[in-house]
Amino acid sequence: MGGCVPASQERERWSMQVIKGRTVFEFSSLENAKSFAIGCEKPMQIILGDAPFYWVASLADATWLTANGYELLDAVAEAR
Repeated sequence: MGGCVPASQERERWSMQVIKGRTVFEFSSLENAKSFAIGCEKPMQIILGDAPFYWVASLADATWLTANGYELLDAVAEAR
């Protein structure tokens, strides 16, 4: 998981996916995706992934994903 821990006590199951060489953590709720992203050591962003999922990705991976048609939902880099 590389230094990421959910900020809330609610621990949703997540899966790690590789999308065209980009690593994302996949969640079914935005709230849990935000909690996970805030708990990461490195700045992360939330992307609207393939329905019905939210993806948490590093800044570099999120930049690539948004340049390739995915929507940035939340920049949580400064939320900590």
